[in-house]
Amino acid sequence: MAVDGVKELLKKFDRLNTAGKTKVLRAASRAAGATVAKDARSRIPVGSQAHRTLNYRKIGDRGKGLGAAGILVTPGHARRSIKVATYVNRSTGAVGAVVGVRSSAWYAVQFVELEKGKSARRGRPWLRPAFDATRAKQISEFERLFRAVINKAMKKQ
Repeated sequence: MAVDGVKELLKKFDRLNTAGKTKVLRAASRAAGATVAKDARSRIPVGSQAHRTLNYRKIGDRGKGLGAAGILVTPGHARRSIKVATYVNRSTGAVGAVVGVRSSAWYAVQFVELEKGKSARRGRPWLRPAFDATRAKQISEFERLFRAVINKAMKKQ
């Protein structure tokens, strides 16, 4: 996929300060991640019965592992828990987005057999296919938001 006006766009980007560059990259990464999250919500398996989540104890709790049964959640809890988080690697300056579930729905991504399956059970992949199916849209959303946020920042300066 070709992006038109790259040289002019990068010149504008270079004129921004470091905080402005980070803001632009995080916003564009979040937009790309949101396309994956939207598709993943339509693909994730949803149970038919309410269930209790398990609470993880904090690591400092002398290695006791899982806690007691947690809150009662309705079917679709994992679907509602799919979120996008952006990050900045302080040492390299890399900016990215992670698509996953909140900790209360850890079971949706914790077990490899849910995605890949085991010898006795076929897998039901949902996260990887969502990522693969939205590649072109991720790029276009990143470009669209990258362009919009840079132009907005340049108007403020």
